Amino acid sequence: MAMGKILVILCCIIYLVWHIQSEDFQWKLVHDVLLKIPYAYWVALPLISLASWLVESKKWQILVRDLRLIRFRESVIHNLAAQAASFVTPLRAGEFAVKGMYFPKNERKRALKAVFVGNMSQMFVTIVAGICGLLFLFHYPLVALLALTISGLLLYLLTDKINRWTSQTSLSIIKITGYSAGRYIIFSSCWWILLALVSDVSVWQIISAVAGMYLASSMIPTLQLFDVLIKWTIGSFFTSYLGLSLETITALIALLWLNNQVLPVVMGCILWSTHRTTNTAFV
Repeated sequence: MAMGKILVILCCIIYLVWHIQSEDFQWKLVHDVLLKIPYAYWVALPLISLASWLVESKKWQILVRDLRLIRFRESVIHNLAAQAASFVTPLRAGEFAVKGMYFPKNERKRALKAVFVGNMSQMFVTIVAGICGLLFLFHYPLVALLALTISGLLLYLLTDKINRWTSQTSLSIIKITGYSAGRYIIFSSCWWILLALVSDVSVWQIISAVAGMYLASSMIPTLQLFDVLIKWTIGSFFTSYLGLSLETITALIALLWLNNQVLPVVMGCILWSTHRTTNTAFV
């Protein structure tokens, strides 16, 4: 698995180097794109990123409700500290480790199941949105609607089975998936806002392309630390659909990676260093 991740990263680097050389890439144009972004966007984007983590924290609060009633503030700390740990660990292992530490040993198994359910609900939303987005992008709107309907029906049919597996009687996977969808919409809106600023294509093309990018990047196993390489590689494939240059997509990916990945990690590191886990966490 580790060799596979290294191979993916090396392939991305090789492709990007080749693409930059073949396109006569100019770093000055990247700088120019960033300078043209209005000041209001530099304020709005971190607030949108924070809002997505607040939604995720509410979801975590619901996921562990049968184990412990945690305050919303505690849930925010759990999530951001876990994000900091998962940034440098494969398959989000750091998230499982950190969130499990906030619960006593006799509850950790169920807590880890809650983490898994939360991640799978987010992945479910990403896959469904990505498939529907790509179908719409390639002019199959009715098939996209059918895929969305089938996905909703499948989720409804699996609700009881998921509840039994997690041993949480009050858990509603439909409600959890609703929060996952809300978070997906919020952090995707960062892309929508910036692409609407620099691209002349329709809003639906933008939404569809972003959904396709998130689907592709979620399917490739790598460390979050190198997520920017994956996004950059995948983003270069969508430049023709969005009418953008490689320099423009590079500027946007760098900005959003810092905003959506690095900023939460920095906040998580600060919270992790100033907040101690409960005494029962290590019993």
